[in-house]
This record gives sequence, structure tokens and C-alpha cells, in this order.
Amino acid sequence: MITRLSQKVSLFFVANKVIEQEDEQYYRYGLEVLISTSLSIISVIIISIITNRFFETLLYLAGFIPLRTVAGGYHAKTHLRCYLVLIFSYLIFLSIIFFLPLAAVMYLGYAAIVLATVLILVLAPIDDPNRPFTDDERQKFKKRSRLALLVYIAAAVAVSFLSLQLSLCVGLGMLTTGLALLASAIKNKILRSTVS
Repeated sequence: MITRLSQKVSLFFVANKVIEQEDEQYYRYGLEVLISTSLSIISVIIISIITNRFFETLLYLAGFIPLRTVAGGYHAKTHLRCYLVLIFSYLIFLSIIFFLPLAAVMYLGYAAIVLATVLILVLAPIDDPNRPFTDDERQKFKKRSRLALLVYIAAAVAVSFLSLQLSLCVGLGMLTTGLALLASAIKNKILRSTVS
């Protein structure tokens, strides 16, 4: 559905001379990513409003999306799978926020930050067969992921002075990035072993 919609819009742009025919595939891909990402974010925001966890969700997304952009990690083969993986991850986050006993918040928050830090330092940046890095991108993303990690650790610790639960939200967002890296590393290893 997203692919067809993106193709129709990009072909409309070509027909109306907004873009050149030879650039149509790039615009189509960009539209696919924009529509898919927008649907995912809008769904998460709607769920956060319904569950009265909007601010916590913003911190989770802030701990996940920018860091994930520079660190790399798992990319689903289809937009639907990508959407479902994000919603599933978000629902796990919400379950933790709703059901974790208050006494365990500090421990899980710091554990999430430490585990995320280890995964990101060891694995980042990691590409995915659905989105491979060039050599230049790999070096650039390695530096950026480590710098971003330092900023996130500092932010999570600073937020913990205000609220341990809010720090947990940032930590779980960071951990989601770390787990996306781990999933991609496992997937790449399986793919390499089946090819050889």
C-alpha cells in the first residue's frame, strides 16, 4: 500500500514536471520512508495519549530514534514488519512503565543504560543487508554513535535527578537501539553462515 501510494505520488510529480523522470525512484523511496515513519510515529503518539504516557513516550523515542539513526541496526524487509516491530517494542516499553514496581525502577533504569552502552560500544555501527553502509558511512557513524552515546548517558543520568522513572524511559529507548544492533548482528551472522 505504501509503495503504491509513493509510486503514484512520485509519478504525479513527474507528470507535472515537479521532478525529472530519472529522479523518480529516489523520490519514491523517500516518500515510502516518510509515509512509513509518519504512520509509525503517529500510531505511537496516539497510543501514548490514550494511555496517558505522552511525556514518557517522548523520552523513550528521544532515547531511541536519534541514537538508532547513527548506530544502525535491524531493518525489516517490509514497511509492515517495520511498523509491527516498532509497535511491539513500544508496547513492551509501556508494559514496563505500567507494571514495574517503583522499587525496581532505579535498578532497571541503570541496568538498561549499562547494557545499552555495552551493546552500542561493541556493535555500533552495524549495517543491515536491507540498508548497507559504505566505508565512509561506517567511519562517520562509528564516531557519531560514540559521541551520541556519551550525550545520552549524560542526559539519562541528569534526568535521573529529576525522576528515576523518566530516566528509565531514556534508558529503555537506548536499550531498544542496543537490541536492534544485536538483532542485526545475529541476522547478519545467520545470513553469512547460510551463504558460505
